Amino acid sequence: MICIKKLLNKCKKFILSPVKASFNLKEISPCLFAVLVDILGFSLAIPILTALFTSGDFFPASTSDTVRFAYLAAGFMLYPAFMFFGSSFMGDLSDIIGRKKVLLLCMGGFTFGFILMGLGASAHHLFLLFLGRALTGLTAASLPVTMAAIADLSTPSNKAAHMSFVVIVQGAGIVLGPLMAAFLSNSDFVSFFTDATPFYSAAGLALIAFLWIHTFFSESFERQIGKKLHPFRVILVFIEAAKHPRIRILTSAFLLHQVGIGLYLQLILIFLSQKFQYTSFGIGIFNAFLGLWIALGALFVGPLAKRFRIEWIACSMVALLGLSEFFASLIRPEVLIWINALFVGGFGNIAWSAILTSFSEAVDSNSQGWALGITGAVVALSFMLTGFSPNLIPYFGTLPLIGFGGVCTLVGSLILFYYCRKKLDT
Repeated sequence: MICIKKLLNKCKKFILSPVKASFNLKEISPCLFAVLVDILGFSLAIPILTALFTSGDFFPASTSDTVRFAYLAAGFMLYPAFMFFGSSFMGDLSDIIGRKKVLLLCMGGFTFGFILMGLGASAHHLFLLFLGRALTGLTAASLPVTMAAIADLSTPSNKAAHMSFVVIVQGAGIVLGPLMAAFLSNSDFVSFFTDATPFYSAAGLALIAFLWIHTFFSESFERQIGKKLHPFRVILVFIEAAKHPRIRILTSAFLLHQVGIGLYLQLILIFLSQKFQYTSFGIGIFNAFLGLWIALGALFVGPLAKRFRIEWIACSMVALLGLSEFFASLIRPEVLIWINALFVGGFGNIAWSAILTSFSEAVDSNSQGWALGITGAVVALSFMLTGFSPNLIPYFGTLPLIGFGGVCTLVGSLILFYYCRKKLDT
């Protein structure tokens, strides 16, 4: 009992330590709420889509698994695909017309997109569902703009404190989204709850974010005169990354890491639906459990960073994550899948944070935005690629594909090992 109390006290100190710095929560609150809505676009939709397309009555009972998985793959891919092409566009647009206008555009897009998904789910209308999915993906590119807006509202003394709130809100969104999917889609709790209810609820939150930003957010940056939108900016990001020796290696490792994460997050839900007949409720609860351990993983980043170099932390945690993902492909008992999710979530968060910090450490102070912008493009690209994976299930099976993702992550850890040995001291 004493050990548990000491652990809780350490966790409390770690969580509250960034809050001791001066901060202005009132000014950044609209942006933080926008971050929450942004995360819901990903974390809420996946459990619902998985249940609808694999075990629900969205399609006729005679629909083959191959067709179901093909549509599920399309649903998975639409969001990151539109996010991939929209991220650089929204970022550049915010530099031209201002953060507030772009954030309002994105929150309005989220509101309309979630409503379309709700209508598609309730009417079993595939086009409306996919149209809403694409629109929420496009407006999910608001996250870099939100981060930039918070940075604009920060000073050197409170920027770290402000960014710590972003991490906390992201962790909350990772847990809240699946919980909303689980409970708001279950008619056993309230008779009129359906698979569409979570989407309508998310639309309501997006509308609140729109009104909050419109009323209380104040523009605080100078627009860049003469800057133009580049139609192929997202491609140029990877060309620029390839020219930088350290960023090139980190980008390769991060892409493999994200492919492993993407395969696990999407395919483990399909396996639970097939093997144990999980509905939207069960899938949502599992995703919330996984999200909880992803959020708790942040507690260990600070203490580890005080003892070890961040790049070596990234290397070791990516390796442990890869082993956990590969182990997930070998286990069958339901309870072990849940226990293993604890390690995937915990190692995944630490690895994520350490890799992002490694990107930041690899460039000078004038290139921070550029380096971290690459990570956003890599995340979108990897989830776009892994969104195709349900099409491969009839040929390879769910668990072997998860195992392949674990191998990809392990290869990423080897690349990071090379980076730590060869590049850190050069």
